[in-house]
Amino acid sequence: MTPTPPRARHRLALGVLCASFLMVMLDSTIVYVALPSIQQRLVLPTGAAHWVMSAYLISFGGLLLLGGRLAEQLGRRRMLITGIALFTLASLVAGLATAGEVLVGARIVQGMGAALIAPSALPLLAMTFDVGPARNRALSVWMYVGAFGGTAGLLLGGPIADHLGYRWIFLMNVPVGLVLMALAWLLLPLGRGRPGTRSFDVAGALTGTAAAAVLVQAVAGTPSAGWGCPQTIGLLITGAALLGAFGFIESRAERPLLPLHMLRTRRRLGGIVVLFIAGMAIDGLLFILTFFGQGVLGMSATRYGLTMAVATLASVVGSFAGQTIVLRYGLRTVAATGMALTCAGFVLLTTISINGTLISNYFIGMVIFGLGLGAAFVAAQIAISLGATEPESAAAGGLTDAAFSIGAAVGLAFAATAFAQPDNIIATANHLPRLGADHGLHLTMVVATGFALFGVVAALVLLEPPTRRRKL
Repeated sequence: MTPTPPRARHRLALGVLCASFLMVMLDSTIVYVALPSIQQRLVLPTGAAHWVMSAYLISFGGLLLLGGRLAEQLGRRRMLITGIALFTLASLVAGLATAGEVLVGARIVQGMGAALIAPSALPLLAMTFDVGPARNRALSVWMYVGAFGGTAGLLLGGPIADHLGYRWIFLMNVPVGLVLMALAWLLLPLGRGRPGTRSFDVAGALTGTAAAAVLVQAVAGTPSAGWGCPQTIGLLITGAALLGAFGFIESRAERPLLPLHMLRTRRRLGGIVVLFIAGMAIDGLLFILTFFGQGVLGMSATRYGLTMAVATLASVVGSFAGQTIVLRYGLRTVAATGMALTCAGFVLLTTISINGTLISNYFIGMVIFGLGLGAAFVAAQIAISLGATEPESAAAGGLTDAAFSIGAAVGLAFAATAFAQPDNIIATANHLPRLGADHGLHLTMVVATGFALFGVVAALVLLEPPTRRRKL
């Protein structure tokens, strides 16, 4: 058998790594378009349907730093293949699930797999390509996969849900995952772990993840329990206690996943807040418009995916533009302007109603929202990574993804809360309390506008003023 030429081998390796990363990116959006179908088939209350997404986001965001540590110490190829195996197995279970609890459990395991894939793949790419033009081209391909992966999920999810059924959104990962595991074993460098004493800080990762899950449940449970009931108060206290325990564990750990001194930088803290709110904004919007567009306005999953792709494509444009203008105007100006545009987009979206004003206001609002979100995201991302030493760079990258993912889960909980109020509940596409749904949409947009305004204030107060832009 003729050996594969090095250049062809490198291209195949790049395809394996990008396809693995794309699986993670697709599953952050592809499920949204199928949520109404999933809700109906598995008989999930609207207030609980968000866990199909929140379980994945919390597991992924909360365990990402641990995944990076495991890859660093146990070997990156080994952890990449382990992550793909977990993701593939969980996809099979999710596709065959006949109960909501089983599906949510499978989504948790998918998030665990994604938390191993994401921090393993990029270092393996750097190991595969030598410094120079070849690596730069490979990184460009990687960047475009990350930029357009979310949009691809919306565009693919609709036709799959409409023509094959929502189960194939999960089941299609199975053959892809099996092929990727085999090719990763054959093509990728070993990426050996570090010799010597190993320190994983599992307690810190689990405590932080549990805190996020409890706080999300506290918010999501308010439609039935209320903010002042013992159940909600108990969950909020438990979540706060778990956050305190996380801080204590990290302050005592020999090699903490998140060195707490990194949070003492005002600029980095501002970046975290802006990214958290950006995650809340996009995923809360995806959730609320999924049920409103398909349930109330009667859109097909395909049409809904196409309309939502407007926002994600605009956010890609905004992020590329943000990378350019941040050098001229500074982090604070770009982040604050981006959050202000996000706020303006939400204001326009409050005018959408069941009376058919979708086309006139929807697309303008979504474009403004997406452009602002993309610009704010890239400025916040830079704010978090700036000043990080080489040993802190992995933690800074993980903190970026964790802040966005956990913020997305919180945004989902707030959106589900607003839409699941007793007078706003959506039952099925055939018998909807349309006026209640209209009210739920407007309430969600008003709350989202308030959070976006808070993001503007956080950017103005916490991020460096433009006079310091020379440090970029």
